[in-house]
Amino acid sequence: MVFACVGAEGERAKILEQRLAALGIALVRLPSKPEASDLYYRIDGHWNIKGHNDTAQRLLPLVQASLNTYRLKKGENDERPPSPPTTEAARR
Repeated sequence: MVFACVGAEGERAKILEQRLAALGIALVRLPSKPEASDLYYRIDGHWNIKGHNDTAQRLLPLVQASLNTYRLKKGENDERPPSPPTTEAARR
């Protein structure tokens, strides 16, 4: 599982990273608009195409590793994708 976060800094980021690590969840920090304005539209805080591509490149290795781990646990011939996690956070 992977958690992507924009804007967590300092102590807040440290606590978040520790709590996620305790749950076995990788934290991917994504650059904020002030850190990488070329990844965002000029008129608001949403990613532009370059921002989406950057995020995909940051997440891809972790998603691939997660899928490889799943396949090893389930066996090479199991074609079913992993079920999404059911957590309190996902229900909110």
